[in-house]
Amino acid sequence: MLLYQAYRCRREEKKAVPQGWLRRQSIILFKTAYLDKDPDDFIFLRGWFTGFLSRHSISLRFTTNKSQKVPEEYLAGILQWMQFNRRNSQIRSQEEERVVGRYLLDSICNMDETPLPFEYLDGQTYADKGSHTVQVKATGSGWDKRQATLVLCIFRSGKNRLRPLIIFKGKENYSGTRRKYYQPKRIDEMSQYDTRVIVHWNETAYANADLLIEWITDYLVPVLPSGPRLLALDVAKFHCTDSVLQTLREHDITPSIIPAGCTGLVQPLDVSVNKPFKDLLRDLIDQALENYQTNHSVNLREIRRADHNGVAQRRILITKCVSEAWETFSLKYQELIVSTFRKLGLTLPIDGSCDEELAVKGISSNLLKIGSWERLYCEGSGLESQECSHLFVESGASGEALLIENEEDEMAIEFIDN
Repeated sequence: MLLYQAYRCRREEKKAVPQGWLRRQSIILFKTAYLDKDPDDFIFLRGWFTGFLSRHSISLRFTTNKSQKVPEEYLAGILQWMQFNRRNSQIRSQEEERVVGRYLLDSICNMDETPLPFEYLDGQTYADKGSHTVQVKATGSGWDKRQATLVLCIFRSGKNRLRPLIIFKGKENYSGTRRKYYQPKRIDEMSQYDTRVIVHWNETAYANADLLIEWITDYLVPVLPSGPRLLALDVAKFHCTDSVLQTLREHDITPSIIPAGCTGLVQPLDVSVNKPFKDLLRDLIDQALENYQTNHSVNLREIRRADHNGVAQRRILITKCVSEAWETFSLKYQELIVSTFRKLGLTLPIDGSCDEELAVKGISSNLLKIGSWERLYCEGSGLESQECSHLFVESGASGEALLIENEEDEMAIEFIDN
């Protein structure tokens, strides 16, 4: 009953009620009611929670999204992308075989940028069944809009090898008359950021080509194993600029550009990581804001943009919540990351022997066949298998070997353009 009363009060204030909030309130009430018991004894059971919702006629209300295309309409592009990855995994002249063809496990990675609002109003909350309107009060300062961009990168091993990058909206360094007043405040704010994240600034809070090049050079390359690498990323325009592609080539990184419209189907971060990570991050941010209000009597949800100290505190909390969420996620979901790379074909054996493991949501597994690239190339070129094998195995600067290498580079660019 106490939990239901807390729920009623929150909904009367037109605040969102996610499952994480109900779980945290349950723990607080348990501590209050059972002072002699260890709080770790409390378990938020799914069956009990379902019964609570049913007893009080509460349901989760969702917004609706329209799907523009059925997944099978993307099949050709997905297969082309998978075949491109399989082909670029083949062992080249004078290269030794590694774990996935020419690649080590952590030489295969996926990066993505995602909006990071300061307040999550994502269109869903627990509310009374049958209610005609489900209102959630938003702050008047647009905190539910993009205030930062979060850049994540995952590796085939599932290990946390690279710190998340947060791009805040604003300036890191001030000039002119504003410098004397604002620069010391900005330096003090940045000194309180969590060191487990990387922080950059720009006027839009969006990533761009220059920032991506810096991220590749200063942060990605140092954590990658030596030798050839493969980076899967979406088809955002600045990902495909000449300067970005040239930077990747200089560091022996093959860009595997995911076809437009297919990121939700074959990008590892979108398929298995972003949603559970954001759920975890949202709970941590909600908890951090509530704790700050309790300890400092300041509601950071209601601050205005002109309140520079309050905005700075929100950014500091964001860095701490992102770092804690990413560290927790990497430990808890390591096997999920590993299995996702595998089912999307990025780390399957290059001879096609395990292609039955391929899985893309909404597409029949019978349609997902990559096979051995050597066999596919031979069938398409009309060469005998022995001749085709010679092109991949023989070393030296033969015209045929160079032709294959040049053709790979051209195919990569053509695939990006398409």
